[in-house]
Amino acid sequence: MTDAEWALIEPFLPVAATGPLPRRVRDQFNGVLWRFRTGSGWRDVPDRYGPWSTIYSRFSGWARAGVFQDLMDALIAEAAARGQVGLELVSVDSTIVRAHHESAGLAVAGETLDALEQALTEEKGVPLPQQPPVLRVIRRRPVRTRVAQTRRTRTGPQRDGVAADKAYSSKGNRACLRRRRITAVIPEKTDQQANRKKKGSTGGRPVTYDIERYKQRNTVERSLQKIKTWRGLATRHDKSPESYEPRPNTGTGS
Repeated sequence: MTDAEWALIEPFLPVAATGPLPRRVRDQFNGVLWRFRTGSGWRDVPDRYGPWSTIYSRFSGWARAGVFQDLMDALIAEAAARGQVGLELVSVDSTIVRAHHESAGLAVAGETLDALEQALTEEKGVPLPQQPPVLRVIRRRPVRTRVAQTRRTRTGPQRDGVAADKAYSSKGNRACLRRRRITAVIPEKTDQQANRKKKGSTGGRPVTYDIERYKQRNTVERSLQKIKTWRGLATRHDKSPESYEPRPNTGTGS
């Protein structure tokens, strides 16, 4: 970690109300980054960063205090202040994280299981034993009501947009963005085009999108690939969400 990066990170690390500030906080933070960068176990963190148990304790305390989320917000604010980030076009994509066999074996409290069963029962409207297997569960579609729409002109400045690939091409997604006056920069699927043409004049207008703005969508794909160069982020070794979700996002940019 460079001195400039540390100058931005240090103010967000909590200091105990009593007692001196730990002398090796920077080394311990680097140890956390090393662990997620290599995907190694906490016991394998090199001694130059300090005792592994101390590094894990620091990470656990920072995670509970929401330090890593605050750091991400600070980085976004700093980039916005420098004019290096803008929200006029947001690119959307999805990815997966594989779970290592070491992440198995999490003990779940009975209250948690009861809460999950109650939530599924309320959502599906039938007791859990009568529901189909989880992998075959399809979320029920809400009843939609027709609302009279007024015709709007297409003049004026370019609106904020959301860029995504064809997997996100659906009437629901487009309607959601339209209600928020956000432009959908999403191409239409081939089968959707064919179905629309089959219906003739009742199939609706063809979907249009800004091709030049769509070319910027690869930003999110490149970001995901850069994140996954960190082995501890591409593969989950932690058992509990509390240990994996507050991972040091700030390190993915270095």
